[in-house]
Amino acid sequence: MILALAGNPNCGKTTLFNALTGANARTGNFPGVTVTRSEGVCRTRPEITLVDLPGVYALRPYSDEERVTRGYLLGGAADAVISIADATCPARSLYLTLQLLELGVPVVLVLTGKARTSKRYIAVLVLILAACCATYKQSPMYINQNRYNEAMSYKQNDAERMIQRAEGNKTGTSTVTPEERYHALCTIYNFYSPNMCQRFGTARVMSAYGYSDQVTDITATRHRKIVFCEMLLDEQPFTSRLFGMELGRMAFDGEIYDVENDFHGICFLYGWVGLAMMVAFIGYFLYLIVKCLIKDFRKYFTVEAGAFGIGLCLCLVYAYFTAGVLRRPNASIYMSVLLAAVYYLTQMRSEKPDALPDGEEKRA
Repeated sequence: MILALAGNPNCGKTTLFNALTGANARTGNFPGVTVTRSEGVCRTRPEITLVDLPGVYALRPYSDEERVTRGYLLGGAADAVISIADATCPARSLYLTLQLLELGVPVVLVLTGKARTSKRYIAVLVLILAACCATYKQSPMYINQNRYNEAMSYKQNDAERMIQRAEGNKTGTSTVTPEERYHALCTIYNFYSPNMCQRFGTARVMSAYGYSDQVTDITATRHRKIVFCEMLLDEQPFTSRLFGMELGRMAFDGEIYDVENDFHGICFLYGWVGLAMMVAFIGYFLYLIVKCLIKDFRKYFTVEAGAFGIGLCLCLVYAYFTAGVLRRPNASIYMSVLLAAVYYLTQMRSEKPDALPDGEEKRA
């Protein structure tokens, strides 16, 4: 049995390794890099081999230590992993432990060092970690993602069978003519996008999707709505590209194709003019931020400015991936508050006069 010891640098990992192996340790290098590793046999259990992996803070494949640690664990050489966590800083150490749990190998958590905090605090952290590990596969995101991947797998298998039937069940040595391939794709698109094929025609829909045979591309809701609006915009006069289309046109057979993306939605509903005005409006506040940081970085780069800046970035990302920020009154108020805070921090507060010295009155 092979047990791998993983942990942050200077967390007591090597000390524990030496205590378990004694003088029966040997040191070498990982292949291709100058990162050292130590292997030894447990003194009390000779059938157990211990491997002291390089100290890392995370399993990101950036440094040599992180790459060899991640590669060794993913290679399946270790039967289990002993995660060494420093009790004086458990929060930082437990981050690596959570990443080790995601690898799917058995993990044993060992706390080392003399804790400066109370045992009750450490016990609470361990209980929280155990609860997270026990309920990881029960989280809604994990369950929904698995269901989505399973459904897409079934649909892709069905699509491949439909293509095979449409092509006449030819073997791998037989060639498929472009006409047979085209007919097979028509079957898939009419099955998974019947409304769009009915509205614009199967040939046009397939051309818009680049004649893809991947079900994930054809059934993706966000992409489908964007493709629908793009084909709809091609039927409208050029003024619709400048000033947008009516929302009522983005519906067919009871299904609404209003895109789930604020920037695309503004482009389709308000045209290039509306999108340019919105980008210019947001760009003005970004210009104020950059201008103030260049002018006096230490003065303007404060904790509260950083908090509002992070909130603004998250809001813009959320606006790109959803339609719930710029075009929803109950959500656009948050963007308005963030922009108002940015204007106050960069313009109004910076223009306040400095306080006068004690005992000196302001002259009229």
